[in-house]
Amino acid sequence: MEKYKVLYRSTGLLSGREPGDTVELDGVDGKHLEGLGIVRKVAAPKAEAPEPKAATTKTAAKK
Repeated sequence: MEKYKVLYRSTGLLSGREPGDTVELDGVDGKHLEGLGIVRKVAAPKAEAPEPKAATTKTAAKK
């Protein structure tokens, strides 16, 4: 199941959904409706990058 944002009103799977709503669809239905331009796949949230570690004396000596 992947998340998609509704772009246009539709019947069938998306009946009762308004533009701007987020829905979960399986791969086949999602790709089909995305191909028709009715929904757009929601990007997965980016994981935050870990903070860089402070250089140790051994690491600093090698450089």
